[in-house]
Amino acid sequence: LESMRFDISGNVGEILVAEQNDPESLRAVIQKLGGEAPEGASTKELQDILASLSASAKASDKQSPAGAAGVHSRHLATESALTELADLFESLKPELVVSGFVFTEGPLWHPSGSLYVSDVDAEIHYRVRLPGIDGTAAKEVIRENSGGANDAVFDRQGRVVICEQVARRVVRYESDGSITQLADRFEGKRLNRSNDVVLHPDGSLYFTDPDKKGLNEEEKELGYAAIFRLRPDGELTLLARDMNHPNGLAFSRDDKSLYVSNSRPDPHLHAYDVSSSGELINSRRVCEMPYGPAGELDGVPDGPKLDADGNIYSTGSGGIWVWDADENLLGVVELPELPANLGWGDSDNRTMFVTARTSVYRLRTTAPGIPVQH
Repeated sequence: LESMRFDISGNVGEILVAEQNDPESLRAVIQKLGGEAPEGASTKELQDILASLSASAKASDKQSPAGAAGVHSRHLATESALTELADLFESLKPELVVSGFVFTEGPLWHPSGSLYVSDVDAEIHYRVRLPGIDGTAAKEVIRENSGGANDAVFDRQGRVVICEQVARRVVRYESDGSITQLADRFEGKRLNRSNDVVLHPDGSLYFTDPDKKGLNEEEKELGYAAIFRLRPDGELTLLARDMNHPNGLAFSRDDKSLYVSNSRPDPHLHAYDVSSSGELINSRRVCEMPYGPAGELDGVPDGPKLDADGNIYSTGSGGIWVWDADENLLGVVELPELPANLGWGDSDNRTMFVTARTSVYRLRTTAPGIPVQH
């Protein structure tokens, strides 16, 4: 059985994905959904009970009214959602790539066949050579004392741009090994803890700058969490400041929407429309992503990514949360360790690299991810 987590009737609960013809698996799912699975019931009878439970749940769901903020009030683990989720992956069993870190973040694939990985807490930035014929992956230290290097992206010239949350700045790696500081202040005030960064088609860098963790009150010069835009000419502009803790971010496949994970204290997936001039407009909440019983220790929203079909993936409580292109929640894929960020890679861009606490895992997907890293 493959284990997933779903938000059912407003409560996050674990259910098991049943083998279609396995009575015990079907019985386990029915019981998890609060139904009764009589002893001696045939496989067909159990399948009918499960179908009835799913239909009843779907009928009782109350979606947000048209024109509202876009909050999904409840998310249902229907049979169709389970099937659709499974169809997005070649396998729901994650493969361990490499381990031995403190807290991994910022997976960034390089076409040479390596993966940049940030060990945030150790303040070390690595290049990981993927497993060869001996089945092992090699870790190469790029930078020690990395300033808490977190998420990274390539700019249009193929240079690594990375957010340093401890150093409170955004920097670029140059081909000669030097480091260029791109931004550390806005209107004369220090940034909070620059976190995640993505590249806009016009060459601008969009990055988040949360302030709810890691800073004392007297260190918060801006006074708000923000999303910034750094233009190719170096101009830094404020795009949004209406989120509590903007963290990971990702553009939609047409670049007309920006998805942003809000980590704390109000965990949810957020979105903005992106205007033709690159401004963020029409702020809205996409989906609530409540913490598990242990609060933030069960995982927080971060690292959203999209595939070429428009499906959305984000880390969150219990694993990787997945939505279809219409923003309907399909379910949550569990991993051996809680994930913190996601990144696409391999020659076909169909490998999802997952940084999860002390390790990096990977899952193969049926659709390629976006964008393709060059």
